[in-house]
Amino acid sequence: MLSMARIARLAIPLAGACLIAFTASIVLGRLHADAGWYYGLAILLAAIVGLRTLSPGSGVSINGLRRKGPHHHAGQRHLPTIG
Repeated sequence: MLSMARIARLAIPLAGACLIAFTASIVLGRLHADAGWYYGLAILLAAIVGLRTLSPGSGVSINGLRRKGPHHHAGQRHLPTIG
């Protein structure tokens, strides 16, 4: 099952990209832009969302906490193995 942190890691950049795409489509529509501008915008937004989602330390903090890098588990011990 997915945790809320993983869902938020995808949902926040996706919501931001949707807001940018909506605003940009209004602007491009008023400028009577060709279809190439819409395709270019879609490719750019897909690349931004993909990079923001895949990079480990990016994004907006959740619950006011700073995101931690891969080293935040370094001080914790593992559970003992049985057997």
